[in-house]
Amino acid sequence: MDHNIVDEHQLQLCRDLSEELNSWKLLAFNQCHDGSVIFLMVQEDIQYYKIWHLNVENGYSCEVKISKDDLKYECSWNHVDTLPNDRFLVVACRCTRYSDGSTDFNGRIFDKAGNLLRQLLLGDGIEDIKTDKDGFIWASYFDEGIFGNFGWNHPEIIGSHGLVKWNDQGCKVYEYMPTDNDLQPIDDCYSMNVVDENDVWICYYSQFPFVKISNLTINNYWLHELKSVYIRAIHGDTLLAQKCYVKEPIFFLLQLGSEKSAVKCLRTLQFTDENGHSLKKTRFGYVCRGSKMVYLTDQKLYMFDLKSIT
Repeated sequence: MDHNIVDEHQLQLCRDLSEELNSWKLLAFNQCHDGSVIFLMVQEDIQYYKIWHLNVENGYSCEVKISKDDLKYECSWNHVDTLPNDRFLVVACRCTRYSDGSTDFNGRIFDKAGNLLRQLLLGDGIEDIKTDKDGFIWASYFDEGIFGNFGWNHPEIIGSHGLVKWNDQGCKVYEYMPTDNDLQPIDDCYSMNVVDENDVWICYYSQFPFVKISNLTINNYWLHELKSVYIRAIHGDTLLAQKCYVKEPIFFLLQLGSEKSAVKCLRTLQFTDENGHSLKKTRFGYVCRGSKMVYLTDQKLYMFDLKSIT
């Protein structure tokens, strides 16, 4: 198939967020395991951070106010997600290990009243954070979190495997480890899709494989000729991948076959807004869970479900 022929596909506008985000600085944005979305924001002249949790299906939302004293940190907070029992997780991607062996705690768990319940050490160089409905925390790591920076050296590097599953007590449950000689280890985990409590997909530098992990075991993987792409949405044997290192977001609709090299490109896509304008790269861009993908501009929230075109 000619990858240069690009089909336009209009995304569904879910909500105009100009009123809710007005005057707030947005720090983190995520799609939760149940399809809801969550935001972490702050204002300089207000003495608290705000978590805003929105159910995009029925419009119900809730706010959690967190004292700035409970989120004091040298680096900014980059990730937010939900945990069972009305709890919320806030994570910073950077974490320092000092010369005396002490470390920063770059994870915080809060209740719905904004009370700090626990601090977690999740390691430096966190690319993405996703929780599942059982309350486990999946963390993917970029290159500095894998090879070391900010005082971290082997064997102390927490994210050296590139993908870690944690429990809500801050204990490791699983670390990614390729068992097939054809599959290289992670140098930089470009994307992670936590479909549910059983299945997780990843794609990483420098091999860019599509890897499916089921029940903490590598279920399958695909090595393909579409270099420099990473996973976005997944439904059955159909996968939506986004091209890396380009100015305009370009996506490939792919069909995965039974062989490890059997990846067929069905369509090349570019997404547009309700006015037919191409959706540009933004700070937060596209966030995915399973077949669902949400896209955040400065003030608008869009949604796409891979099921709608497969």
